Amino acid sequence: MYGGQSGSQGFLIYKKKKTYEKAVYGYYEEDEMILLEGTLDEMTAIKAEKDAQYRNQNDKLKRVMVITFFVMLIMVITAFIAGTFLQGLAGLVFAVSGYMPLMIIYQSRQNDYASEELFQQFRRYHGCEHAAISWLTKYAGKEEITIEKLKRMSIYDPECGTAYSGYGLTLSFVIAVLTANLMTIGLLKALGIAVLTFVLLILNIFNPYNPYKLLQRPVVAIPTDREYALGVEMMKKLGA
Repeated sequence: MYGGQSGSQGFLIYKKKKTYEKAVYGYYEEDEMILLEGTLDEMTAIKAEKDAQYRNQNDKLKRVMVITFFVMLIMVITAFIAGTFLQGLAGLVFAVSGYMPLMIIYQSRQNDYASEELFQQFRRYHGCEHAAISWLTKYAGKEEITIEKLKRMSIYDPECGTAYSGYGLTLSFVIAVLTANLMTIGLLKALGIAVLTFVLLILNIFNPYNPYKLLQRPVVAIPTDREYALGVEMMKKLGA
């Protein structure tokens, strides 16, 4: 299993082991390709430091987080006052479990980089990261990687954080609906539906037509040969 992280200046990939001992971070210094190797923590720190100077202050997200919090709080209070106890509880369940997925989806859709050019560069690196992870998962140790082979891989990853947030939001909504109608449905039946929903969402990760992949469209783009070349060399360093 492999994972990765992207920024406007480059991206990193790593092999998922208990200690995450090996990770590779790649970027360009003007036209020179730079490849760094180390632990995941070391490479994450370098990536974050390099990327931070190109980001805007995320005041907009902070405002949305506060506004969403108070909207959900009002929703829950109103549900308890105007509805039944179960309806109020359903609102509380959705507010607690759905807040962070909503924030992650929103954050992934806003450009918090200092320029549009940097944001588009991030999208291309993000697409290359996904393609690299997909190739490594399927072919690492089986055949040699090339740019042409990497180009054939999907730039959408069903296990991307944005997609997972969509899963979480869907599950939160289903559980909230079941909670509001618990007396009608019954506890055991509601629990069974919740478990079935969870299982179906997990199985959907392997669905080639996974609709949650669409949540990634604003934050991934088709890489150029420049990004693909970087990805290939990074994968070789990781042991592809």
